[in-house]
Amino acid sequence: MRTPQMHNSWMSNSPSMRTGSLADNRLRMNAEDAEKRGLFDGDEIKVSSENGELSCKLEIRDDIRTGAVA
Repeated sequence: MRTPQMHNSWMSNSPSMRTGSLADNRLRMNAEDAEKRGLFDGDEIKVSSENGELSCKLEIRDDIRTGAVA
């Protein structure tokens, strides 16, 4: 999900712009999907594919469509 701080790449790297919920990159997921997987807001999760993996925090949001992540 794009935020106003992401409109210019330098802004997303500026420490003064990375505060609050923007302090880290989070995976956003619908509450129904998180519940099915036993996940809670703020959980540290691992996302993987055949190309690699990364760890990030989970943010549960109502504006994410069921079955999708952002």
